[in-house]
Amino acid sequence: MEQTSRNLTTYIRDAAKALVAQKCAEERHLFDPLWAAIEPSLTEWLQVPATRRSVRKLIAPGNITGLGFRDEQLMDLVTPRVLATMFAAVFDATKLPGTPGLDYISKIVKQYGQRFLVPSELFSSLEKVIHELVRRDFSRAGVFPLGEVMHEEITLIRWDSAIRTDYKEKLSEDIERTRDEKKTFALFLDDLRNEFLVRGVPKKLHMYQRRLFIACLMRVGEYWSYSDLFKRIWDDETIDTNDFHHLLRRLNKATEDMLKPYISLSEEALNRCYVSKGLAQNVKYAAIFVADAY
Repeated sequence: MEQTSRNLTTYIRDAAKALVAQKCAEERHLFDPLWAAIEPSLTEWLQVPATRRSVRKLIAPGNITGLGFRDEQLMDLVTPRVLATMFAAVFDATKLPGTPGLDYISKIVKQYGQRFLVPSELFSSLEKVIHELVRRDFSRAGVFPLGEVMHEEITLIRWDSAIRTDYKEKLSEDIERTRDEKKTFALFLDDLRNEFLVRGVPKKLHMYQRRLFIACLMRVGEYWSYSDLFKRIWDDETIDTNDFHHLLRRLNKATEDMLKPYISLSEEALNRCYVSKGLAQNVKYAAIFVADAY
């Protein structure tokens, strides 16, 4: 848990740096030295058990006071104010049960932004950045709040209809109908429940196989360039082609070769992975997953 909190700290640092560079270019050169001064206090704070951490203590008098993080003693710079607001808002939001909505994030951005004297014209940008940071925290860094995580946007893929991405409550009826029909599908993935069925029988589908599986379902009747596909799967478009061939063989094995007739590779100059529309015509499949998770 401590490691994942540090991951979130890294995300906040990078996001704050980008925001400062975009909105306050004159302070861009100050960001790294300011961060270097703040980081030791954050490291010390992260060593406290999560249940005993307090944003108030993080920003309290006697903690990072050299940068003027005490009430009404902020430096006349935007950078430390943005950092203080981002840390306070993100760690406030990640203590809640479930993923907080934009209304709550807007509320805490205003609350902490006013406390740390952030220019109001930055509030909108901060809301967007913090919303993404919180989503990334829950879905990628592995820090989950107590209670059920309520993902905001879900993607539903079925062989018999167009791909849909919408708020969970708007897709709830279709999601439940798909779950009720799951044993009738040749291939069924419910990523929210970590359930993968082949002809109604539970099977394992490991992470990279899962990414490739979903990528194929999202491009039925189209193609992926290798560079785009590799970046989507491994976050590295320079992956060796042999690694991709190996992954595809493993996916074909996991799906009992049901995808194999419909996936063709063109590697002479084009480097493309084609997914035939015949897949949707001949194989009943469905997938439910958090939007942008793959």
